[in-house]
Amino acid sequence: MKRLGCIGLTIMICAGMLAGCGSSLEADTNTVYVSKHGKVVSMDVEQLDQSYYDEAELKEFVDSAVEEYNTENGKNSVKVDDLTVEDGTAKLRMDYETVDDYTAFSGVELYEGKIVQALAAGYDFDTDFAGVDKDGSVTGVTREDILAQEDLKVVIIKANTDVKIDGRILYVSCDNVTVTGKDSVSIKEGTGIEKTWITESEEVPSTEEVWETESMEDAGDVIEGEVIIGTEEIMENEALIQINPNIQTDVEIYWQDEVVVDLDMQLFYIKSGQNEVQQYVEGTIKPDIKSYTDKYAKPIVKETVDKIAKPQIDNYIASVVLNKIDDFTQEKLSVYATRSESAAAKAETISQNVQELADNTRQDAQQAETEAQNAQNSSQLAQSLKSDCEQIKNDCNTIKASLAAIYKWCGSVARYEDLPTENVMVGDVYNVLTTDMNYAWTEDGWDQLGSSLYNIGYGLTLSANTVAVNQDLVAMLSKFQVVTALPGSPSAGVFYFVKES
Repeated sequence: MKRLGCIGLTIMICAGMLAGCGSSLEADTNTVYVSKHGKVVSMDVEQLDQSYYDEAELKEFVDSAVEEYNTENGKNSVKVDDLTVEDGTAKLRMDYETVDDYTAFSGVELYEGKIVQALAAGYDFDTDFAGVDKDGSVTGVTREDILAQEDLKVVIIKANTDVKIDGRILYVSCDNVTVTGKDSVSIKEGTGIEKTWITESEEVPSTEEVWETESMEDAGDVIEGEVIIGTEEIMENEALIQINPNIQTDVEIYWQDEVVVDLDMQLFYIKSGQNEVQQYVEGTIKPDIKSYTDKYAKPIVKETVDKIAKPQIDNYIASVVLNKIDDFTQEKLSVYATRSESAAAKAETISQNVQELADNTRQDAQQAETEAQNAQNSSQLAQSLKSDCEQIKNDCNTIKASLAAIYKWCGSVARYEDLPTENVMVGDVYNVLTTDMNYAWTEDGWDQLGSSLYNIGYGLTLSANTVAVNQDLVAMLSKFQVVTALPGSPSAGVFYFVKES
Protein backbone atom coordinates (compact mmCIF):
# COMPACT_ATOMS: atom_id res chain seq x y z
CA MET A 1 0.00 0.00 0.00
CA LYS A 2 1.15 3.51 -0.75
CA ARG A 3 2.46 5.64 2.12
CA LEU A 4 1.85 9.37 2.36
CA GLY A 5 4.86 11.66 2.47
CA CYS A 6 6.37 12.21 5.91
CA ILE A 7 6.37 15.51 7.77
CA GLY A 8 7.91 16.66 11.04
CA LEU A 9 7.70 14.65 14.24
CA THR A 10 4.37 14.76 16.04
CA ILE A 11 4.46 14.17 19.82
CA MET A 12 1.52 12.97 21.93
CA ILE A 13 1.74 12.75 25.73
CA CYS A 14 -0.75 10.16 26.98
CA ALA A 15 -2.16 8.78 30.22
CA GLY A 16 -4.01 5.63 31.07
CA MET A 17 -2.78 3.52 28.11
CA LEU A 18 -4.10 0.00 28.39
CA ALA A 19 -3.19 -3.31 26.85
CA GLY A 20 -6.02 -2.94 24.39
CA CYS A 21 -6.44 -4.65 21.04
CA GLY A 22 -6.95 -2.76 17.80
CA SER A 23 -8.09 -5.73 15.72
CA SER A 24 -11.54 -4.17 15.61
CA LEU A 25 -10.12 -0.89 14.30
CA GLU A 26 -12.32 0.55 11.57
CA ALA A 27 -11.44 3.71 9.66
CA ASP A 28 -11.96 5.36 6.29
CA THR A 29 -8.56 7.07 6.33
CA ASN A 30 -4.98 6.00 7.02
CA THR A 31 -4.87 5.35 10.77
CA VAL A 32 -2.26 4.09 13.24
CA TYR A 33 -3.44 2.59 16.55
CA VAL A 34 -0.91 2.35 19.43
CA SER A 35 -1.57 0.33 22.60
CA LYS A 36 0.41 -0.42 25.72
CA HIS A 37 3.64 -2.45 25.40
CA GLY A 38 4.24 -1.12 21.88
CA LYS A 39 1.70 -3.20 19.93
CA VAL A 40 0.53 -1.42 16.79
CA VAL A 41 -2.42 -1.80 14.41
CA SER A 42 -2.47 0.13 11.14
CA MET A 43 -5.27 0.77 8.66
CA ASP A 44 -4.16 1.77 5.16
CA VAL A 45 -6.89 3.11 2.86
CA GLU A 46 -6.19 3.72 -0.82
CA GLN A 47 -8.23 4.48 -3.90
CA LEU A 48 -7.29 2.15 -6.76
CA ASP A 49 -7.68 2.41 -10.50
CA GLN A 50 -9.56 -0.78 -11.30
CA SER A 51 -8.34 -0.82 -14.89
CA TYR A 52 -4.80 -1.40 -13.64
CA TYR A 53 -5.68 -3.38 -10.54
CA ASP A 54 -6.05 -7.02 -9.61
CA GLU A 55 -7.19 -7.85 -6.05
CA ALA A 56 -5.55 -11.28 -6.03
CA GLU A 57 -2.21 -9.80 -7.10
CA LEU A 58 -2.43 -7.17 -4.33
CA LYS A 59 -3.06 -9.82 -1.67
CA GLU A 60 -0.24 -11.98 -3.03
CA PHE A 61 2.13 -9.00 -2.93
CA VAL A 62 1.24 -8.11 0.69
CA ASP A 63 1.45 -11.74 1.90
CA SER A 64 4.84 -12.16 0.22
CA ALA A 65 6.24 -9.00 1.88
CA VAL A 66 4.95 -10.11 5.31
CA GLU A 67 6.38 -13.62 4.92
CA GLU A 68 9.78 -12.26 3.92
CA TYR A 69 9.86 -9.88 6.91
CA ASN A 70 8.78 -12.57 9.42
CA THR A 71 11.40 -14.97 8.07
CA GLU A 72 14.12 -12.46 8.97
CA ASN A 73 12.61 -11.01 12.18
CA GLY A 74 10.57 -13.76 13.80
CA LYS A 75 7.21 -15.45 13.36
CA ASN A 76 4.15 -13.21 13.76
CA SER A 77 6.20 -10.00 13.97
CA VAL A 78 3.83 -8.66 11.30
CA LYS A 79 0.39 -10.10 10.42
CA VAL A 80 -2.26 -9.24 7.85
CA ASP A 81 -5.48 -8.90 9.83
CA ASP A 82 -7.82 -8.03 6.94
CA LEU A 83 -7.67 -6.96 3.28
CA THR A 84 -10.81 -5.87 1.44
CA VAL A 85 -11.53 -4.09 -1.81
CA GLU A 86 -14.89 -2.49 -2.49
CA ASP A 87 -15.89 0.11 -5.09
CA GLY A 88 -12.27 0.75 -6.01
CA THR A 89 -11.18 1.35 -2.38
CA ALA A 90 -8.64 -1.01 -0.78
CA LYS A 91 -8.47 -1.32 3.03
CA LEU A 92 -5.54 -3.13 4.60
CA ARG A 93 -5.48 -3.71 8.39
CA MET A 94 -2.21 -5.09 9.81
CA ASP A 95 -0.91 -6.05 13.28
CA TYR A 96 2.64 -5.31 14.46
CA GLU A 97 4.21 -6.96 17.50
CA THR A 98 6.31 -3.86 18.36
CA VAL A 99 6.73 -0.26 17.25
CA ASP A 100 10.13 -1.27 15.88
CA ASP A 101 8.40 -3.83 13.63
CA TYR A 102 6.03 -1.12 12.40
CA THR A 103 8.91 1.26 11.65
CA ALA A 104 11.01 -1.40 9.92
CA PHE A 105 8.16 -2.78 7.79
CA SER A 106 6.35 0.45 6.88
CA GLY A 107 9.30 2.86 6.79
CA VAL A 108 7.43 5.29 9.07
CA GLU A 109 9.28 6.48 12.21
CA LEU A 110 7.27 5.58 15.33
CA TYR A 111 8.29 5.68 19.02
CA GLU A 112 6.43 4.67 22.22
CA GLY A 113 7.66 4.85 25.82
CA LYS A 114 7.92 7.03 28.91
CA ILE A 115 9.05 10.66 28.70
CA VAL A 116 12.34 9.93 30.45
CA GLN A 117 13.00 7.07 28.01
CA ALA A 118 12.25 9.30 25.03
CA LEU A 119 14.77 11.87 26.30
CA ALA A 120 17.40 9.16 26.63
CA ALA A 121 16.60 8.02 23.07
CA GLY A 122 17.46 11.50 21.75
CA TYR A 123 14.05 13.17 21.43
CA ASP A 124 14.44 16.75 22.83
CA PHE A 125 10.76 17.86 22.91
CA ASP A 126 11.92 21.20 21.50
CA THR A 127 8.58 22.33 20.07
CA ASP A 128 5.36 24.09 21.12
CA PHE A 129 2.82 21.98 23.03
CA ALA A 130 -0.87 22.29 23.86
CA GLY A 131 -2.81 20.69 26.69
CA VAL A 132 -5.87 18.63 25.65
CA ASP A 133 -8.95 18.71 27.91
CA LYS A 134 -11.48 15.88 28.13
CA ASP A 135 -13.82 17.72 25.74
CA GLY A 136 -11.08 18.08 23.13
CA SER A 137 -10.34 21.78 23.73
CA VAL A 138 -6.70 22.89 23.94
CA THR A 139 -4.82 25.16 26.33
CA GLY A 140 -1.28 26.45 26.59
CA VAL A 141 1.40 24.44 28.36
CA THR A 142 5.18 24.73 28.73
CA ARG A 143 7.76 22.16 27.89
CA GLU A 144 8.88 22.09 31.52
CA ASP A 145 5.37 21.23 32.71
CA ILE A 146 5.48 18.16 30.50
CA LEU A 147 9.03 17.03 31.35
CA ALA A 148 8.22 17.15 35.07
CA GLN A 149 5.72 14.28 34.60
CA GLU A 150 8.26 11.54 33.88
CA ASP A 151 5.89 8.56 34.10
CA LEU A 152 3.55 9.76 31.35
CA LYS A 153 3.54 7.81 28.09
CA VAL A 154 4.69 9.46 24.87
CA VAL A 155 3.90 8.50 21.28
CA ILE A 156 6.03 10.09 18.55
CA ILE A 157 5.32 9.59 14.84
CA LYS A 158 6.52 11.10 11.58
CA ALA A 159 3.80 10.70 8.97
CA ASN A 160 0.68 12.18 7.41
CA THR A 161 -1.91 9.94 9.09
CA ASP A 162 -4.57 9.70 11.80
CA VAL A 163 -3.38 8.37 15.18
CA LYS A 164 -5.44 6.70 17.88
CA ILE A 165 -4.20 5.54 21.29
CA ASP A 166 -5.73 3.24 23.91
CA GLY A 167 -6.00 5.93 26.59
CA ARG A 168 -6.39 9.71 26.83
CA ILE A 169 -4.17 12.34 25.19
CA LEU A 170 -3.04 14.99 27.73
CA TYR A 171 -0.61 17.02 25.61
CA VAL A 172 0.20 17.23 21.92
CA SER A 173 2.67 19.13 19.74
CA CYS A 174 1.02 21.97 17.86
CA ASP A 175 2.47 21.85 14.33
CA ASN A 176 0.53 19.91 11.63
CA VAL A 177 -1.88 18.46 14.21
CA THR A 178 -5.66 18.58 14.64
CA VAL A 179 -7.21 17.07 17.80
CA THR A 180 -10.14 14.86 16.71
CA GLY A 181 -11.03 13.32 20.08
CA LYS A 182 -9.81 12.63 23.59
CA ASP A 183 -7.78 9.69 22.24
CA SER A 184 -7.09 10.64 18.61
CA VAL A 185 -5.45 13.25 16.38
CA SER A 186 -5.13 13.87 12.66
CA ILE A 187 -1.70 14.76 11.26
CA LYS A 188 -1.59 16.68 7.99
CA GLU A 189 0.94 19.13 6.66
CA GLY A 190 -0.32 22.72 6.66
CA THR A 191 -2.65 22.23 9.64
CA GLY A 192 -1.95 22.86 13.30
CA ILE A 193 -3.28 24.00 16.64
CA GLU A 194 -3.73 27.77 16.90
CA LYS A 195 -1.55 29.08 19.76
CA THR A 196 -4.05 31.62 21.08
CA TRP A 197 -2.30 31.75 24.44
CA ILE A 198 0.79 33.35 22.87
CA THR A 199 0.52 37.02 21.81
CA GLU A 200 2.84 38.81 19.41
CA SER A 201 4.01 41.13 22.17
CA GLU A 202 5.04 38.23 24.37
CA GLU A 203 8.64 37.14 24.11
CA VAL A 204 8.79 33.42 24.68
CA PRO A 205 12.10 32.44 26.31
CA SER A 206 14.00 29.42 25.08
CA THR A 207 13.86 26.21 27.05
CA GLU A 208 17.48 26.66 28.14
CA GLU A 209 16.73 30.16 29.44
CA VAL A 210 13.71 28.92 31.38
CA TRP A 211 15.72 26.17 32.99
CA GLU A 212 18.57 28.47 33.85
CA THR A 213 16.22 30.94 35.55
CA GLU A 214 14.47 28.26 37.59
CA SER A 215 17.63 26.44 38.63
CA MET A 216 19.53 29.61 39.56
CA GLU A 217 16.75 31.12 41.66
CA ASP A 218 17.66 31.35 45.40
CA ALA A 219 20.79 29.30 44.79
CA GLY A 220 23.32 31.96 45.74
CA ASP A 221 26.60 32.19 43.88
CA VAL A 222 27.09 29.56 41.21
CA ILE A 223 30.56 28.60 40.06
CA GLU A 224 30.38 26.99 36.60
CA GLY A 225 33.02 24.41 35.75
CA GLU A 226 33.59 23.03 39.26
CA VAL A 227 31.90 19.89 40.43
CA ILE A 228 31.73 20.03 44.20
CA ILE A 229 28.87 18.22 45.88
CA GLY A 230 28.95 19.02 49.57
CA THR A 231 26.84 18.72 52.70
CA GLU A 232 23.32 19.92 53.29
CA GLU A 233 24.39 23.52 53.90
CA ILE A 234 26.46 25.37 51.30
CA MET A 235 29.72 26.18 53.02
CA GLU A 236 32.11 29.02 52.25
CA ASN A 237 34.34 27.01 49.90
CA GLU A 238 31.56 24.92 48.40
CA ALA A 239 29.80 25.57 45.14
CA LEU A 240 26.95 24.39 42.97
CA ILE A 241 27.19 23.19 39.39
CA GLN A 242 24.57 24.18 36.86
CA ILE A 243 23.24 21.11 34.99
CA ASN A 244 20.93 21.22 32.01
CA PRO A 245 18.55 18.20 32.39
CA ASN A 246 18.16 18.00 28.64
CA ILE A 247 21.86 17.39 27.99
CA GLN A 248 23.70 14.30 29.19
CA THR A 249 26.11 15.34 31.96
CA ASP A 250 28.80 13.28 33.69
CA VAL A 251 29.14 13.98 37.45
CA GLU A 252 32.12 12.55 39.36
CA ILE A 253 31.74 11.99 43.12
CA TYR A 254 35.05 11.57 44.97
CA TRP A 255 35.70 9.64 48.18
CA GLN A 256 35.16 11.85 51.24
CA ASP A 257 33.53 11.85 54.62
CA GLU A 258 30.05 12.81 53.44
CA VAL A 259 28.37 13.31 50.11
CA VAL A 260 24.91 14.74 49.57
CA VAL A 261 23.42 14.65 46.07
CA ASP A 262 20.46 17.02 45.91
CA LEU A 263 19.22 17.07 42.31
CA ASP A 264 15.85 18.43 41.24
CA MET A 265 15.66 16.12 38.21
CA GLN A 266 15.66 12.52 37.16
CA LEU A 267 19.00 10.82 37.95
CA PHE A 268 19.64 8.30 35.22
CA TYR A 269 22.93 6.76 36.33
CA ILE A 270 25.65 7.38 38.89
CA LYS A 271 29.13 6.06 38.06
CA SER A 272 31.56 6.39 40.94
CA GLY A 273 34.96 4.84 41.46
CA GLN A 274 34.66 2.54 38.49
CA ASN A 275 38.16 3.14 37.22
CA GLU A 276 39.70 2.80 40.70
CA VAL A 277 37.86 -0.46 41.37
CA GLN A 278 38.80 -1.85 37.97
CA GLN A 279 42.46 -0.94 38.46
CA TYR A 280 42.48 -2.55 41.92
CA VAL A 281 40.94 -5.77 40.63
CA GLU A 282 43.23 -6.05 37.62
CA GLY A 283 46.41 -4.79 39.33
CA THR A 284 46.11 -6.29 42.79
CA ILE A 285 43.36 -8.89 43.35
CA LYS A 286 43.87 -11.02 40.23
CA PRO A 287 47.73 -11.12 40.51
CA ASP A 288 47.48 -12.07 44.23
CA ILE A 289 45.04 -14.90 43.50
CA LYS A 290 47.20 -16.26 40.66
CA SER A 291 50.36 -16.04 42.76
CA TYR A 292 48.75 -17.92 45.67
CA THR A 293 47.37 -20.60 43.36
CA ASP A 294 50.71 -21.19 41.64
CA LYS A 295 52.72 -21.16 44.89
CA TYR A 296 50.52 -23.13 47.29
CA ALA A 297 47.38 -24.65 45.74
CA LYS A 298 48.85 -26.33 42.65
CA PRO A 299 51.73 -28.12 44.52
CA ILE A 300 49.31 -29.48 47.14
CA VAL A 301 46.92 -30.81 44.50
CA LYS A 302 49.76 -32.39 42.49
CA GLU A 303 51.23 -34.14 45.53
CA THR A 304 47.84 -35.51 46.50
CA VAL A 305 47.24 -36.89 43.01
CA ASP A 306 50.71 -38.41 42.59
CA LYS A 307 51.15 -39.99 46.05
CA ILE A 308 47.63 -40.97 47.03
CA ALA A 309 45.03 -40.92 44.24
CA LYS A 310 47.07 -42.34 41.36
CA PRO A 311 48.50 -45.44 43.22
CA GLN A 312 45.04 -46.35 44.52
CA ILE A 313 43.50 -46.03 41.08
CA ASP A 314 46.25 -48.11 39.42
CA ASN A 315 45.87 -50.89 42.03
CA TYR A 316 42.09 -51.02 41.61
CA ILE A 317 42.39 -51.26 37.84
CA ALA A 318 44.98 -54.06 37.98
CA SER A 319 43.32 -56.19 40.68
CA VAL A 320 39.64 -55.70 39.98
CA VAL A 321 38.80 -54.04 36.68
CA LEU A 322 41.12 -56.05 34.41
CA ASN A 323 40.09 -59.42 35.96
CA LYS A 324 36.43 -58.63 35.50
CA ILE A 325 37.06 -57.61 31.90
CA ASP A 326 38.82 -60.97 31.18
CA ASP A 327 35.97 -62.98 32.73
CA PHE A 328 33.36 -60.99 30.86
CA THR A 329 35.24 -61.42 27.58
CA GLN A 330 35.55 -65.19 27.89
CA GLU A 331 31.86 -65.55 28.76
CA LYS A 332 30.72 -63.50 25.80
CA LEU A 333 33.18 -65.09 23.35
CA SER A 334 31.95 -68.63 24.14
CA VAL A 335 28.42 -67.65 23.28
CA TYR A 336 29.57 -66.00 20.06
CA ALA A 337 31.60 -69.14 19.10
CA THR A 338 28.51 -71.36 19.41
CA ARG A 339 26.49 -68.94 17.36
CA SER A 340 29.23 -68.82 14.71
CA GLU A 341 29.18 -72.64 14.19
CA SER A 342 25.41 -72.61 13.79
CA ALA A 343 25.62 -69.69 11.40
CA ALA A 344 28.24 -71.48 9.27
CA ALA A 345 25.97 -74.52 8.82
CA LYS A 346 23.09 -72.32 7.83
CA ALA A 347 25.34 -70.46 5.42
CA GLU A 348 26.24 -73.72 3.63
CA THR A 349 22.57 -74.57 3.17
CA ILE A 350 21.83 -71.10 1.94
CA SER A 351 24.72 -71.32 -0.53
CA GLN A 352 23.24 -74.45 -2.11
CA ASN A 353 19.84 -72.80 -2.36
CA VAL A 354 21.39 -69.72 -3.91
CA GLN A 355 23.08 -71.83 -6.60
CA GLU A 356 19.74 -73.35 -7.58
CA LEU A 357 18.15 -69.94 -7.65
CA ALA A 358 20.97 -68.66 -9.82
CA ASP A 359 20.35 -71.37 -12.41
CA ASN A 360 16.67 -70.58 -12.45
CA THR A 361 17.43 -66.88 -12.64
CA ARG A 362 19.59 -67.32 -15.75
CA GLN A 363 16.71 -69.02 -17.51
CA ASP A 364 14.29 -66.35 -16.38
CA ALA A 365 16.72 -63.67 -17.54
CA GLN A 366 16.86 -65.07 -21.05
CA GLN A 367 13.08 -65.13 -21.22
CA ALA A 368 12.91 -61.62 -19.78
CA GLU A 369 15.38 -60.39 -22.40
CA THR A 370 13.14 -61.72 -25.15
CA GLU A 371 10.07 -60.09 -23.60
CA ALA A 372 11.99 -56.82 -23.09
CA GLN A 373 12.84 -56.73 -26.79
CA ASN A 374 9.21 -57.23 -27.64
CA ALA A 375 8.24 -54.50 -25.17
CA GLN A 376 10.82 -52.16 -26.69
CA ASN A 377 9.36 -52.73 -30.14
CA SER A 378 5.88 -52.01 -28.76
CA SER A 379 7.18 -48.94 -26.96
CA GLN A 380 8.73 -47.55 -30.13
CA LEU A 381 5.46 -48.07 -31.94
CA ALA A 382 3.50 -46.42 -29.14
CA GLN A 383 5.96 -43.51 -29.04
CA SER A 384 5.55 -43.02 -32.76
CA LEU A 385 1.77 -43.03 -32.41
CA LYS A 386 1.96 -40.66 -29.47
CA SER A 387 4.08 -38.24 -31.49
CA ASP A 388 1.50 -38.29 -34.26
CA CYS A 389 -1.20 -37.72 -31.68
CA GLU A 390 0.60 -34.76 -30.19
CA GLN A 391 0.98 -33.20 -33.62
CA ILE A 392 -2.72 -33.61 -34.40
CA LYS A 393 -3.65 -32.26 -30.96
CA ASN A 394 -1.52 -29.18 -31.55
CA ASP A 395 -3.12 -28.75 -34.97
CA CYS A 396 -6.56 -28.99 -33.35
CA ASN A 397 -5.64 -26.39 -30.75
CA THR A 398 -4.38 -24.09 -33.50
CA ILE A 399 -7.62 -24.53 -35.42
CA LYS A 400 -9.61 -23.98 -32.24
CA ALA A 401 -7.73 -20.78 -31.47
CA SER A 402 -8.23 -19.53 -35.01
CA LEU A 403 -11.93 -20.32 -34.90
CA ALA A 404 -12.28 -18.58 -31.55
CA ALA A 405 -10.92 -15.39 -33.11
CA ILE A 406 -13.29 -15.65 -36.11
CA TYR A 407 -16.52 -17.19 -34.87
CA LYS A 408 -18.96 -16.15 -32.14
CA TRP A 409 -20.81 -18.86 -30.20
CA CYS A 410 -24.54 -18.08 -29.96
CA GLY A 411 -26.05 -21.22 -28.46
CA SER A 412 -27.91 -24.41 -29.52
CA VAL A 413 -31.11 -25.23 -31.37
CA ALA A 414 -32.99 -28.54 -31.64
CA ARG A 415 -33.03 -28.93 -35.45
CA TYR A 416 -31.43 -27.43 -38.48
CA GLU A 417 -34.80 -25.86 -39.41
CA ASP A 418 -34.72 -23.94 -36.13
CA LEU A 419 -31.60 -21.98 -37.11
CA PRO A 420 -32.46 -18.24 -37.31
CA THR A 421 -32.24 -16.36 -40.62
CA GLU A 422 -32.84 -12.89 -39.25
CA ASN A 423 -30.82 -10.71 -36.90
CA VAL A 424 -27.73 -12.84 -37.45
CA MET A 425 -24.25 -11.71 -38.35
CA VAL A 426 -21.42 -13.31 -40.27
CA GLY A 427 -19.48 -15.50 -37.85
CA ASP A 428 -22.42 -16.42 -35.56
CA VAL A 429 -22.25 -20.14 -34.64
CA TYR A 430 -25.03 -22.46 -33.46
CA ASN A 431 -25.03 -26.14 -32.50
CA VAL A 432 -27.84 -28.38 -33.86
CA LEU A 433 -28.64 -30.91 -31.12
CA THR A 434 -30.20 -33.57 -33.38
CA THR A 435 -27.03 -33.90 -35.47
CA ASP A 436 -24.56 -32.49 -32.95
CA MET A 437 -23.12 -30.36 -35.75
CA ASN A 438 -21.94 -26.75 -35.67
CA TYR A 439 -23.12 -24.23 -38.28
CA ALA A 440 -21.71 -20.75 -39.02
CA TRP A 441 -23.63 -17.90 -40.71
CA THR A 442 -22.01 -16.63 -43.91
CA GLU A 443 -23.06 -14.21 -46.62
CA ASP A 444 -24.53 -17.22 -48.42
CA GLY A 445 -26.36 -18.69 -45.41
CA TRP A 446 -25.57 -21.40 -42.87
CA ASP A 447 -22.28 -23.29 -43.39
CA GLN A 448 -21.65 -26.60 -41.66
CA LEU A 449 -18.47 -26.55 -39.49
CA GLY A 450 -18.59 -30.04 -38.00
CA SER A 451 -19.37 -31.65 -34.66
CA SER A 452 -18.97 -29.67 -31.43
CA LEU A 453 -17.53 -32.76 -29.74
CA TYR A 454 -13.91 -31.95 -30.57
CA ASN A 455 -12.33 -33.07 -27.28
CA ILE A 456 -10.71 -36.22 -28.63
CA GLY A 457 -7.59 -36.56 -26.47
CA TYR A 458 -4.73 -37.59 -28.77
CA GLY A 459 -6.17 -37.18 -32.29
CA LEU A 460 -4.68 -39.86 -34.53
CA THR A 461 -4.44 -40.65 -38.24
CA LEU A 462 -3.06 -43.63 -40.07
CA SER A 463 -0.93 -43.55 -43.20
CA ALA A 464 -1.11 -46.24 -45.89
CA ASN A 465 1.81 -48.22 -44.47
CA THR A 466 0.73 -48.20 -40.85
CA VAL A 467 1.20 -51.61 -39.18
CA ALA A 468 -1.77 -53.46 -37.72
CA VAL A 469 -2.75 -52.26 -34.20
CA ASN A 470 -5.56 -52.90 -31.78
CA GLN A 471 -8.89 -53.00 -33.58
CA ASP A 472 -10.50 -50.63 -31.08
CA LEU A 473 -7.80 -48.11 -31.83
CA VAL A 474 -8.31 -48.58 -35.57
CA ALA A 475 -12.02 -47.99 -35.15
CA MET A 476 -11.33 -44.79 -33.27
CA LEU A 477 -8.77 -43.58 -35.79
CA SER A 478 -11.17 -44.16 -38.66
CA LYS A 479 -13.24 -41.22 -37.39
CA PHE A 480 -10.45 -38.81 -38.46
CA GLN A 481 -9.85 -37.84 -42.08
CA VAL A 482 -7.38 -35.38 -43.56
CA VAL A 483 -8.74 -33.79 -46.75
CA THR A 484 -7.70 -30.97 -49.02
CA ALA A 485 -11.19 -29.47 -48.82
CA LEU A 486 -14.32 -30.12 -46.76
CA PRO A 487 -16.79 -32.41 -48.58
CA GLY A 488 -20.15 -31.08 -49.65
CA SER A 489 -21.93 -34.02 -47.97
CA PRO A 490 -19.90 -34.97 -44.90
CA SER A 491 -20.37 -38.30 -43.14
CA ALA A 492 -21.86 -38.35 -39.67
CA GLY A 493 -19.42 -39.02 -36.81
CA VAL A 494 -16.32 -38.18 -38.90
CA PHE A 495 -13.84 -35.46 -37.98
CA TYR A 496 -12.38 -33.65 -41.02
CA PHE A 497 -9.03 -31.87 -41.02
CA VAL A 498 -8.25 -29.66 -44.00
CA LYS A 499 -4.63 -30.02 -45.05
CA GLU A 500 -2.97 -26.75 -45.96
CA SER A 501 -1.44 -26.63 -49.45
